Amino acid sequence: MVFVSHSHMYAAYSQGESGPQVRLTGGMGAPLVKGLAEADGGFHHFLLVDVSPGNSKAPVLVQVVKFPCRPPCTPSRSDTDESQEID
Repeated sequence: MVFVSHSHMYAAYSQGESGPQVRLTGGMGAPLVKGLAEADGGFHHFLLVDVSPGNSKAPVLVQVVKFPCRPPCTPSRSDTDESQEID
């Protein structure tokens, strides 16, 4: 499993049929991708990751924990459409 962080959002996908699982995580509190719906990963979050000790073949369990934005959270002021970066 690979964890990446750049865009301010959440996404889970795989790199091809036999490629690694990827978790894009960037929603800890900075302004989120402008205009991205919650259903598409536009929510503040963190990940809880459970890795079994000593057994590299055991699945890695990932839990997405959403939390509400509290002021002074503000929408992104950027005109860049970061959602295009995950395609």
